[in-house]
Amino acid sequence: MLLACGLRRHEAVSLEMRHIQQREAHWAIVDLHGKAGHIHTVPMPDWVKDILDRWTNAAAITNGKIFRRVTKAGTTWGTGMTEKVVWHVVRECAAKAGISALTPHDLRRSCARLCHAAGGELDQIQFLLGHLSIQTTERYLGCKQRIKGAGNDRLGIERRRKARSTPDRDLSFVGTDRGLLRSVLGPWFPFPTCQASRGTISVEEHTSMAPRPRCQSQNPPLQEFSAIPA
Repeated sequence: MLLACGLRRHEAVSLEMRHIQQREAHWAIVDLHGKAGHIHTVPMPDWVKDILDRWTNAAAITNGKIFRRVTKAGTTWGTGMTEKVVWHVVRECAAKAGISALTPHDLRRSCARLCHAAGGELDQIQFLLGHLSIQTTERYLGCKQRIKGAGNDRLGIERRRKARSTPDRDLSFVGTDRGLLRSVLGPWFPFPTCQASRGTISVEEHTSMAPRPRCQSQNPPLQEFSAIPA
């Protein structure tokens, strides 16, 4: 419970059967009184619930405090246990595992770092540990700001690099020879064959991207004349 759920010593010894409930189809420790009387809910993994069920079934505990002292005969005694007993149990188990100087609060910090290493979000770890301030959770995790590879480098909304395009043509010569304009602007702009008198051509005409239909000349066609007799 200290390592998997990040409980404090006093939270573990005050844990009762009524605190174990289901929320959103998931086991949790609800209405747990934390530090400074702060009430919070702690999610409980399924494998932790299985181990807890084996203990409560073996100790025949159906209500009241979950963790109780055990006699040398292997039977439970009393209605609970003290925080000092938790300290000695952790030190004894650590010595068997070859770990020196391990405290119950070290298990709580390890829970926070394991959650963070598994991809847990900072605010969810804060809820899990029952911290009132996010700065306390950051100290548990040893968080430091990272400039290179920061979180806002990959938001998914950044502009993609465009392919290199041909630079814009200089249109300062508008109003010069029509043949020159047609040869230069032809690939980009449909050059009008009418509606523009000889001389200046409006920018609106040459920035239109939609092709315009050719219109017939406004001048009447030349008439053919027969030779005039002398």
